[in-house]
Amino acid sequence: MRTKIFGLLLLASSLCYAQDTIPSQAPQDYVSCEPAQVENEEYDVYATRQELMLTPPYLASFIGADFFTKENIENDCGVSPMAYEGGKVYYDFSKCPIAIEYNTKDVGISVSFRLFGEDAFVLKKQLLEYGYTQVSVGKVTLLETDYVGAGVRRVLKRKVAGGFSVCEIVEGRAMTFTVYRTKK
Repeated sequence: MRTKIFGLLLLASSLCYAQDTIPSQAPQDYVSCEPAQVENEEYDVYATRQELMLTPPYLASFIGADFFTKENIENDCGVSPMAYEGGKVYYDFSKCPIAIEYNTKDVGISVSFRLFGEDAFVLKKQLLEYGYTQVSVGKVTLLETDYVGAGVRRVLKRKVAGGFSVCEIVEGRAMTFTVYRTKK
């Protein structure tokens, strides 16, 4: 008798769980866990441009150039400002949020962004391979919302037309990159 009851309970419970896995019986408010397919080719173009802008050749040559204007960045990358703070305009790029500081002619003169993990190490390696040389290294204290500790500040420079492209990297739990141009 026990085995029959146990068997019936086992059968009933398996049918209950099997019902949840039948797609035709999913509730109307069911949300699939599969990633959404982006069919908009324009989004792909913008995402590609956003990623290209955060590569060493673009960082070295675009920042401070006459064509690196607020209007061109917003139109070419398909972004609009998400915040303003202390003279910087923040944009939500596909890889990470970035901050761009503009001069009075709306030309981008400084780009700052923060990368984590492998992305950060890959970009640092690409900067060195592209021709940036390390000119200084120093220790810094990091005060973040969830972390207080020691970090490293590196300054990399590369000769470009009209001066130098400088990349300051602050390494901690993440790496913060700030790229700008100088005359010396």
